[in-house]
Amino acid sequence: MNFFGLAVVTVLSALMAVYFKSIKSEYGLFISLAICTMSIGFGISKLQYFVDMIETIRMYIGLDVAYIEIIFKIIGISYVAEFSADVCKDCGYSSMANQIHVVGKLTVLCISMPIILALLETINNILGEM
Repeated sequence: MNFFGLAVVTVLSALMAVYFKSIKSEYGLFISLAICTMSIGFGISKLQYFVDMIETIRMYIGLDVAYIEIIFKIIGISYVAEFSADVCKDCGYSSMANQIHVVGKLTVLCISMPIILALLETINNILGEM
C-alpha cells in the first residue's frame, strides 16, 4: 500500500469511527486504535530505506555508530510518545497525554547527553586551538 492508499483508508476509518462512536463509543475507539496500529506498521515498513540512507551518510562523513544509534532512539521515543499521547487524548485523558509528552521530552534530553557533550568538547577544542 502506498501513502495515498493509507491516507484514504485512514480518512474513511475516521468517518466510520465517528459514526460508530454515536452508536457505541467503544467501537470508535477500537477502530481508531486499529487504524493507528496499521499506520505505524506502514511507517515501520518504510523505515528500512531510511536506515540504509543514514548508514550511507554515516560512511561518507565517518560518524561514530553510537551517535546514529542515539538519533534512532530519539526518533523512536518521539514517535512512541506522540502515538501514546494521541491515544490518551482520543480517550479523553488529556492530562495523561501531557505527562507522556513531558516524560518523552525528558527521556530524549537524557539520551541526547552524549551528543551534547561531544559537541561541547568539539567547541572547546576549536576554541583552545585559537
